[in-house]
Amino acid sequence: MTNGFDEIPSGIKNILVHVAEFSCRNNEYIEGPRLLAQARTYDTAEKRTEDTTYNADGSVHSKVVTTGDADHRRSIIYRYRLDGRLRDKWLITYNNDGSRAHAYIYDSQGKRQEVQLEEEETTTFFDPEQMDESGESVEREFDVRGNWVKETRFEKKIEGGELVDVPTMVTYRTISYL
Repeated sequence: MTNGFDEIPSGIKNILVHVAEFSCRNNEYIEGPRLLAQARTYDTAEKRTEDTTYNADGSVHSKVVTTGDADHRRSIIYRYRLDGRLRDKWLITYNNDGSRAHAYIYDSQGKRQEVQLEEEETTTFFDPEQMDESGESVEREFDVRGNWVKETRFEKKIEGGELVDVPTMVTYRTISYL
């Protein structure tokens, strides 16, 4: 079972992520339209091979393609302008231990320059069992394999003199298994 948004559920083929915001009408919270936010594809070894993020209008914001075998992995990141034209392309190669070895950026004309790599960033996952400092909390629904497929975010507000949890955003994950 996995809980973090970026954790990889085992035995999966791809994940589609949709998001929607809530609005209040006549004292009732209504879920807005679902927007495609991200699509991820994995190989049989559960390595991410493609990760595409989308703008609110459905156009591609960025696309990461990862290729290679276990010893020679590389990622190619394509970032796009709002009009759909390629903004730049990144090529990142990895050492055998998984750390980044080299990174190059290519501008829209194809000119290459090496990028100085910084130390690996660490990611802290939100603990769904706790509320953060802002008073935000989450509620998750899980599939039969224990992977979350719906996450609703709430924030504390005072309504009618009472402190209540108000839904603000919902994230859906459609998981296709191998």
